[in-house]
Amino acid sequence: TTNDLTSLWSEGGLDYSFDASNSREVTLRLWRHNASECLQNAWNNETVYLHLFATQNASCCDGAEMHSVHQLTTYKQLPRGKKGRSLLDEAAEEEAYDDRPVIHWKPTLDVRIPMLPPQFPRGGIPDPISRLLTFDNKGDYLPPLHKDEFWLLHKLLQPVNESVEVLNLTCSFDIDGTVKWQ
Repeated sequence: TTNDLTSLWSEGGLDYSFDASNSREVTLRLWRHNASECLQNAWNNETVYLHLFATQNASCCDGAEMHSVHQLTTYKQLPRGKKGRSLLDEAAEEEAYDDRPVIHWKPTLDVRIPMLPPQFPRGGIPDPISRLLTFDNKGDYLPPLHKDEFWLLHKLLQPVNESVEVLNLTCSFDIDGTVKWQ
């Protein structure tokens, strides 16, 4: 754990509606030589987490109404090289393959908030939706922060090692309909 709470991206002027002005996108270039202590973990083969906060005021983490954690790295094996074996030379052996998992960077983060009705009838919240909602002290629900990785393909994941100097992270935010969210 670290006490380094560096704000990578902050947006204001958003509202809970389908208004086109709520769509936002930014591409961040995270350089190894000036990365925060937390981001340095990616180069040390450690998992990196991003904390998402949504507040009604301008302060970052104080009084956050909605909070979610997202893993920016994942582990997977490197692809095996296409090395064939000669059928004529029986003594030829294939090289040993290192199958240890390697940390990979997720280059995109798509955050969606599903547009839900302002009120549900008493006992009328569908069960799949109710499990994903957070309720405040008054019984009002907070819409979930959905991290959409549907289009994050394995071929887009970037292996992280000592030769990588910069990691790109494209973040986007939008309001989605309930049907698309489920």
